[in-house]
Amino acid sequence: MTAAEFLAGLRRTLTEITQLVPESRDAWDRGRVLQLAVMKLWIDAGNYAESYRKAAGLAAGVEPWSGLVGYRGILAHLLPEDLNPDRLWYDMNDAGAVLADIDDATRP
Repeated sequence: MTAAEFLAGLRRTLTEITQLVPESRDAWDRGRVLQLAVMKLWIDAGNYAESYRKAAGLAAGVEPWSGLVGYRGILAHLLPEDLNPDRLWYDMNDAGAVLADIDDATRP
């Protein structure tokens, strides 16, 4: 895949996260399957970010890519029982801002 394809995948994944925000925090707290789905999408976002970074020839540790990769590492190594729904709720509601950061970082 090309850097552009990885970037498109990252944007699509972050958009999917924003589309999954439930109507209320109560709905989020009751939605275990939704929490796990969002967890997986954040892992995917980190994978796309790292793949994009490498394909684009960017150094490690460059934001916003490094933040996504680091978060991916945390989530990917958690057991589902260790998932912090509060942190995931906050991050899910911040996905639009992350997408805006990515758009800013990739503007010509």
